[in-house]
Amino acid sequence: MRQVLAFYLLYLKMLLAEKIALIWSVIFPVVIALVFQRGFLNDATDEKEIVQYISSFWVFIIISTYINGIGLQIARIREYGLLKTYVMITGNRYTFLTAILLTQISFGAISLLLFTSIVSIYYRAFSFNLLLSSLIVLLVSFPLAIASVSIAAIPIKFNNLSTIMNILVYPLFFLSLNSRSSNLLNYVNPYYIIHEITEIVINLLMGIDYTYNFYLLLLSILLYLVVGLFIIKRFNLLSLTSR
Repeated sequence: MRQVLAFYLLYLKMLLAEKIALIWSVIFPVVIALVFQRGFLNDATDEKEIVQYISSFWVFIIISTYINGIGLQIARIREYGLLKTYVMITGNRYTFLTAILLTQISFGAISLLLFTSIVSIYYRAFSFNLLLSSLIVLLVSFPLAIASVSIAAIPIKFNNLSTIMNILVYPLFFLSLNSRSSNLLNYVNPYYIIHEITEIVINLLMGIDYTYNFYLLLLSILLYLVVGLFIIKRFNLLSLTSR
């Protein structure tokens, strides 16, 4: 437990010191919401449209945190040859990976609270239930955080892997926004899964009605969890460029 806490504090300090991470996770979504998409919210006629718009950014923030902060971060550490060293120091791979997961969940929570507070106050839609909803969505989607470790298991050099993952981010995000049916293929898309989680949480906490398939959602979350745990146990700790 002490080792987990030590790694957690170390990476949290490093993460909070990185301005790029803050810009990508908070400032960029705020600028999009308040500047480039301002006309949409100005034309919103009810609370549901405003909340739905704000919550769509939660999905982007959470997935970006998981991909860049967990999957690609672990791949980067492995590429530098440090992952094997950390595992040897701690005695197992779970201590270090747990610290990374907790660090990114903490950073994700900070990003969600900042973004939601800024945008909801600007559009006079602020409520503590809205803030609480964003945090619950983050916690419920934790199995996808575990599954994001799978990115580091892909046998591709880090630079190529980073490029591929960041190219995939946008089409998957927009596909999830435009595909609002209970098609089985939609539940492979992590963006769509978090959209569904968001709608359930908002429905329960804020009384806003949405249509969702609870059982397909639960099944997809469990499958992501199982796949993530399986790969964590088996993925290669050694760098792909140096041995």
